[in-house]
Amino acid sequence: MPVDFLTTEQELNYGRYVAEPNDVQLALLQS
Repeated sequence: MPVDFLTTEQELNYGRYVAEPNDVQLALLQS
């Protein structure tokens, strides 16, 4: 998967949570 369009910060955080997921994000993951 190409990552050329991501910023350096986005590449570093790719596939990782930057912060604890909030309720909305958790609901989307579980849907």
